[in-house]
Amino acid sequence: MCATEQKREIFFYDRRFLLVGVVGLVFAASLLFSRSLRPGLPVPTEHQGVGRVLAEIQLQGPTVDRATTESDLKGKIVLLHFWGLWCPPCLRELPLIDSLQSEFKQLTEVRIVSVACGLPGTTPSSEQVRGQAERYLRDRRMELPVYTDRGGMTRRNVAMALGEGMHLAAYPTTLLIDPQGAIRGVWIGYHTGNKQQMAQQVSRLLDPVESDAGQFPE
Repeated sequence: MCATEQKREIFFYDRRFLLVGVVGLVFAASLLFSRSLRPGLPVPTEHQGVGRVLAEIQLQGPTVDRATTESDLKGKIVLLHFWGLWCPPCLRELPLIDSLQSEFKQLTEVRIVSVACGLPGTTPSSEQVRGQAERYLRDRRMELPVYTDRGGMTRRNVAMALGEGMHLAAYPTTLLIDPQGAIRGVWIGYHTGNKQQMAQQVSRLLDPVESDAGQFPE
């Protein structure tokens, strides 16, 4: 075998080896990604924050000049949802939160309060955060009302109620709050089973007798 043929054989062998390596990496990455989308193991009703009452809620929106406080939410079943445009899992979950808004919007006793948040460590104005979030939702034909948390007071109170110190541990974070203001469910991060769990737990509060409170989607 001449030197030219040897070089050609080595070249094609190296290419095959590289192709096999790339395929293996793609397969491993796909496996890890699929695992990351499985529902989380913790049950939302068993979080350490369940049963606690938030110290205070003070949000702006859904119109800029209208504040929303715990007194406005008193007697309501509330899904309090924190997210940000900078957070890929949040954006993946948003259509599901929007569909929950559509599902429950006719019920006056249920409120979906979705709070758009700036990137942690930055100080964008609440008007900037609101404008960017509203444009994002509008471009995707989602009708979820946008709330903001000027100064981050509500987030700090949520973090303390959940035992996370002064800052939320992860985004998205969603709390289910009962009509008496107590936390009844906590979802931290995005998992594929979140929407079904949230809908089930809201239904449980609406009608404890008829709802199946013990089962969660796998």
